Amino acid sequence: MYSLSLMLSSLKRILPGLLLIIAASAALVFTDRSGRTNQAVEARSSARRIAIIQFASIAAFEIGRHGMERYLAEVGYSSALGSTIDNFNAEADLGTLAQICAQVSKSADPYDLVITLGTATTRSFVNTNEDRLPHVFGIVSSPPSINIPLGPYVGGALPGEGRPSKCCGVGSMQPVEALFRDLVLCAPRNLPDG
Repeated sequence: MYSLSLMLSSLKRILPGLLLIIAASAALVFTDRSGRTNQAVEARSSARRIAIIQFASIAAFEIGRHGMERYLAEVGYSSALGSTIDNFNAEADLGTLAQICAQVSKSADPYDLVITLGTATTRSFVNTNEDRLPHVFGIVSSPPSINIPLGPYVGGALPGEGRPSKCCGVGSMQPVEALFRDLVLCAPRNLPDG
């Protein structure tokens, strides 16, 4: 009995604060006019042609590709809205990977965006792209190790001295703690509860 009355007393003291926090949160959510809505509207206004190239059918690349496709759909790039997303998989064969990268980079109907998953895939596409197509990479353990320095593009850099101008991405370098901090900063809404 005593603990129940103590609990009710404590609840009465914090209830006004909780209600104020809930009201403020609701006001922020309902009045937010940033990002997502505008991105989706802009994406719907013009269809895009996107290529996703992965090195092999391993869990990391499959999960990465599915997540990328889900995000693209969230911001308005889906077949239902007129965009085309072509998936390519080299199945861990370097010769096939080179052919895929050449096919994508020199396509008669150019892609609006190319996404590469994996270190070998990213390096191969950078070699064939010649800074022609916009390129986003992911699941690359150390971009600097494949001559993709991190940081801003430095115009006029000699080969190997600067990041390719139409290439960007996030490396999954060590230490893992720093990577998780960067991921939280990029997309805190995607973290699981708990």
